[in-house]
Amino acid sequence: MNIQSIAKRLLPLVAVLVVTACSRDKPQELVQDGKAALAKRDYQTASIQFKNALQSNPASGETRVLLGRALLGRGENAPAIVEFTKALDAGGSADEITPLIAKALLQSGDFKKAVGTYGKTILKEKSAQAQLQTLMSTAWAALGESEKSKASLEAALSLAPDYAPAILLRARQMARKEDVAGALALVNQQLVKDPTLDDAWILKGDLQAQTPAGVKLAEESYRQAIKLDSTNSSAHFALINLLLQMKNFTAAKSQLEVLKSALPKSPVAIYAEAQIALTDGNLSKAREIAQQLRLKAPDNAAILQLSGSIALQLREYVQAESFYSKALQIAPAAVTARQGLGKVYLRLGRPAKALQTLKPILELPAEVIDAAAVYALIGEAELALGDAAAAEKYFGLAAKAEPENAWIKTSLAMAHMSKGDTAAAFAELADVAVNTKEIVAEQSAFSSRLRRREYDEALAIADQIAKKKPQNPVSYAMKGQVFLARRDYVQARKEFENQLKTDPGSFDAILKLTGLDILEKKSAEAKKRLQATVKEDPKNVYAAMALARLLLTTDAGLEDAKQVLKTAIQASPQEVEPRLQLISLTLRKRQYKDALNFAREASAALPNNIAVMDAVGRAEMEAGDVEQAIRTFRKMAGTDEKSALAYTRLADIYKITGKREQAELALKKALELEPNVLPTQVAFVQLLIDFDRKTEALDYARRLQKDAPTSSSGYDLEAASHLYLKNVDPAIAVLRSGIAKTDDEHLALSLYRLLVRAGRVDEGDRFAASWLKSHPKDSNFSYQVAEFAIDRKQLGQAEARLLTLQAEQPDSVLILNNLATVMLMRGNRGAVEFAQKAADLRPDDWRVLDTLATALALDEQLDKALIARKQAVELAPGVDPLHLQLAKTAIQAGDKQLARTELTRLQGLGAKFKAQDEVTRLLKTL
Repeated sequence: MNIQSIAKRLLPLVAVLVVTACSRDKPQELVQDGKAALAKRDYQTASIQFKNALQSNPASGETRVLLGRALLGRGENAPAIVEFTKALDAGGSADEITPLIAKALLQSGDFKKAVGTYGKTILKEKSAQAQLQTLMSTAWAALGESEKSKASLEAALSLAPDYAPAILLRARQMARKEDVAGALALVNQQLVKDPTLDDAWILKGDLQAQTPAGVKLAEESYRQAIKLDSTNSSAHFALINLLLQMKNFTAAKSQLEVLKSALPKSPVAIYAEAQIALTDGNLSKAREIAQQLRLKAPDNAAILQLSGSIALQLREYVQAESFYSKALQIAPAAVTARQGLGKVYLRLGRPAKALQTLKPILELPAEVIDAAAVYALIGEAELALGDAAAAEKYFGLAAKAEPENAWIKTSLAMAHMSKGDTAAAFAELADVAVNTKEIVAEQSAFSSRLRRREYDEALAIADQIAKKKPQNPVSYAMKGQVFLARRDYVQARKEFENQLKTDPGSFDAILKLTGLDILEKKSAEAKKRLQATVKEDPKNVYAAMALARLLLTTDAGLEDAKQVLKTAIQASPQEVEPRLQLISLTLRKRQYKDALNFAREASAALPNNIAVMDAVGRAEMEAGDVEQAIRTFRKMAGTDEKSALAYTRLADIYKITGKREQAELALKKALELEPNVLPTQVAFVQLLIDFDRKTEALDYARRLQKDAPTSSSGYDLEAASHLYLKNVDPAIAVLRSGIAKTDDEHLALSLYRLLVRAGRVDEGDRFAASWLKSHPKDSNFSYQVAEFAIDRKQLGQAEARLLTLQAEQPDSVLILNNLATVMLMRGNRGAVEFAQKAADLRPDDWRVLDTLATALALDEQLDKALIARKQAVELAPGVDPLHLQLAKTAIQAGDKQLARTELTRLQGLGAKFKAQDEVTRLLKTL
């Protein structure tokens, strides 16, 4: 018989012997032994003793509390909560147990549950309440609620001024406000009182690590904390992280073994192992460990953040986005998750979303963020959005944030650039690029060259980046942008394909290539490309959404688009965006029943999502269920107490249903939450005027002027109030006064429009000329002047102005479409070029497609014109004049059957369609 067989036979006997031995001990003795072990912080032994005691006396609430404490010490938070809850059920003290459950929730990363359950709890004993309030302060801070965190901490200190954990938390808050020296002094005071406070030593190390040359001191502080309590997982983890930052992988791995020895089953040890594997480049091991951690704690923000970082390194961008997004839902203040999510959005080709995600980081203290990296990411996003000036600004800030890496020279170069000394600035940037491994200097120079349309120089910079960072796909993306600007689509395609080869997970490259397919009228290839992406990665909701948008431009594409979105939702039921797109699509198509069904399905899957609630409410309104919509928006207001949107929606419903007083209350609440939102302010003034409270409306607008004299809102609202009362001259006077005080472009445009509409055209033209002379870059004003020229039938002037604007903004759909429209009005066949480009950029806009169809018909490209007309009708089936235009184009193209079908439909509308005479005439020609 081999040794393994003998061991298997002996195992049952060993178990019996263990049980027999335990049974000889009295529960009281086991508890005493457990307490002794607990006092020594030997949590493993303590938990065994308490469990054995509970076998004999399972009703003992005291023993369950002790077992919970031992489990808490080992980092086993979920089992600890179970024991604490059982102890409460057995009549245990809420003052003792409640803070312990809250602590377990915090250690497990469930901050929302902690504040939701105990945020308003009041305990009898002051010390217990102080402990609970300190924990709540920590939880609120993790959720990004700084004011609530501060209030909870103040409450704790008022109850127990000498409570060490609260004092240490205050020190952390001081450090966040950039008072590191003051925080260190406060921690040292506590250590003088009690040098055995291991948590104080950890905080001291954290603070020392933020000071110049403080890394070695921090290491000593962390080691002192471990010396005081070898089971303090936070101390071990802080030291491991510090060693990783120092790139001392050997020491970090050694410290991990120490942690495993002290706490063999601690999730912190497992997490640290994944962190080391990630930093060391062992991504497969890091991913495997992260998967194990998620199985045990699927809602832990730190674990999700780690999982996101691993997925990002593996270029699994959609998966990374899911992890980071969930981490931020649980802990909105998680900086690494926010920064990582911004990077992911850039790789997914969503620069606007990246900006929205990244900019809140800049509001945080400098000590807790990697400012240079954040500025560089924002610069990259601005560049992707085509705002080279903004990109230049943020790349300069990135350089300033990292003076030790010689990036300060980049900042100085950008300063010189802003003063007009471009030659010296570019020379300085070139010098920096040669002397650093980073590429921010090149990125800054590239942005400037691209903005100045110096394309050869921009390409040369991209080539420099390729040599410095051969595995970085950014150089290909840059070159692709240059060739796009040059309209060299063949070469642009090559660069984006190279980007995709270097970074196969780059959805940004896929989107760029799809866009080129559409520009080159290869819609079948675009569809095939997106379908392949969706098939390869069914959870890539962005690919599915892009495919749905593309399908809408084809014949009978609506149902196909809906099916693509439904499949994406099935693959990723927790993703909100495909659900919102599906609801929005069906609402736009007036399929209100379907929209409501999809909205309710979304609500069932994501019951607390504000965007989903808003979609449900809108669907209910469109479906005519007003009372249910009111209930939905009220629920929305209760879920997000900081959002004014729910109250704005309620005000709209109340106004429509004639409940004016309730509408006023809702608008006041919206303004209380977000006082500077102009549409809400305008709605409030309009409501006051509708109530015949004109004086109040004017007083409100003037009060805004007094409170914010450099803001346009007050002047805009007062002018609007005068206009509601049909008092034109006072409105003009207010706008002139506001422009003089604010130099605001919006007020200038309002004044120009008012002068023209009031018949004071010469005065308006003089003002426009004066404004554009002093504000030559105000393209929006120039565009509006062109629109008014169209209204006044000054088509030559409008075309000239629009051509200038189009050269400055070659991808503006609005400018392209209106330019094509003006050229059509003048009978110019050159309209096709501009109309086609507008349609390529915005294939899901029926107005753009209608313009293209008209241009193609004028150019006698009737087959193409008929296709464009069909697409426009498919996108807007309820716009009856489009059906008439489709019938006319069908007649021109020789498709009499289609023409008859469309005309018969219009004839059936009777008096509802005013052009019946033309319908009758056209039917007679068939």
